Amino acid sequence: MVKREAIFIIVCSIFFIFLLSFLSPLIVSQGYDAITIQEEKVINDVIAKELNIPAEFELKIRNNQLSADNFEIYSLLDVIITPLGTFVIEPSTVKTIKVTVMPRTKQEGRFGITYYIRGENAGPAQAKQDSLVIEVSLFSDIVGISIPKTIDRERTELTFKISNPENMDFGKGTVVVESDFFDFEKNVDLGPGVSQEIKPDLKDLQNLDAGDYTIKFKFNLDDHKGIELIAERDVKLIEVIKITESDFKRTGLLSYTRNIIKKNDGNVEQYVRLEISQFILERIFSRYNVEPDDSYYSGLMHVAVWQRELKTGETLEIKATIDYTIPVLILIALIILYVGIQIAKRPRIILRKKVVKVRTKGGEFALKIILIVKNIGSIAEDVIIVDRLPMSAKIHRRFSVIKPDKIEGNRLIWKFEKLMPGEEHILSYVIYSKVVPIGKIHIPRAVSHYTDVKGKRKISYSTKLYVVHEPVIGKD
Repeated sequence: MVKREAIFIIVCSIFFIFLLSFLSPLIVSQGYDAITIQEEKVINDVIAKELNIPAEFELKIRNNQLSADNFEIYSLLDVIITPLGTFVIEPSTVKTIKVTVMPRTKQEGRFGITYYIRGENAGPAQAKQDSLVIEVSLFSDIVGISIPKTIDRERTELTFKISNPENMDFGKGTVVVESDFFDFEKNVDLGPGVSQEIKPDLKDLQNLDAGDYTIKFKFNLDDHKGIELIAERDVKLIEVIKITESDFKRTGLLSYTRNIIKKNDGNVEQYVRLEISQFILERIFSRYNVEPDDSYYSGLMHVAVWQRELKTGETLEIKATIDYTIPVLILIALIILYVGIQIAKRPRIILRKKVVKVRTKGGEFALKIILIVKNIGSIAEDVIIVDRLPMSAKIHRRFSVIKPDKIEGNRLIWKFEKLMPGEEHILSYVIYSKVVPIGKIHIPRAVSHYTDVKGKRKISYSTKLYVVHEPVIGKD
């Protein structure tokens, strides 16, 4: 009898368990939540756009069913959410799950990520919907760099901090700075909430212009090789307005010099005006190292004026020298001028030669040769101009208005019966070569033969000329 009762109790228990497992989804479907999210804790909700460090959350999930179930967390958005796969929660039990979220495409801003928790027994109809809020920012907006907004140029030292204010681990690495204020390379620790003080050696700021400067911090993290993270901070150099002036005099045997210097010892561009007054007679024998920008007369005084916009560290230095030896120099100059005039009366033919590269349809190398012939002396007769072509060059039968009188091999010959004083002619022709030369090309000198008024035969040459040609090599 006892044995039968035991068997009956076992059978009823099995049936009851089977009935509960069968009816559990039905009970849930009648308004009873299979799961409950009891707590959502933010570990880190910020994501650096340049890095693959996900946002982290901690969820406390309760299984309200009468049996254990396999649950999974998923999202229909374009994000990677973990844990991947399923996890088991016993009936009427709360389990803490660490959840990470990483968008596949990262755009700056604050976003709500909708996710679902579904149990295998409860079915899709009982999936729990909720959302997690994340913020995607640039690394430069996340990292903390507490640097002064303004700096005085007299400052000799500076202290600032680099920190990670978020609960995310960037790890360790290096930061490199090259700026107008300081240069340095330091090892940094950017763990969660870590702050590091840095005292760089300041440069000499005396010659820097006042204004806004951008300091660029380049971070290279050990756990993110190959990614250089840039953070920029603006610093303003405070204005200093300071113009210094010095004025000293030096007297010589027959001369007198006054030296005036104005210097911008500040760091802001400044307008300066400098005036020197002299008697009119003194002005005749005066000279300046820099020509005045303006001048005016005040009675018997001549006033010279200089005006400049001086940048930081720039100077305006004016030397006014009165030299009474100038009359002697003027006399010497008159003698030289007279001799020069006498020399200029002699016949003299000047040859100037120019070369211009010419484009051709066929891609051949071509040059236009220009000869300028000018008589800067007296009448010249029986003038013959001879020019030679460079090696391997051919003449193109296109000339200027004055064509050669004769072409003999690589020689071109022009003849003029006479050239009057000041008479000038321009001769030109085009040469080409199917073989493109490389490097420096020697252009032969032109030569002129003429007869002066005394019946003597004279000769003159053009200057030496070279053309450098470097062919362009295209990419296939």
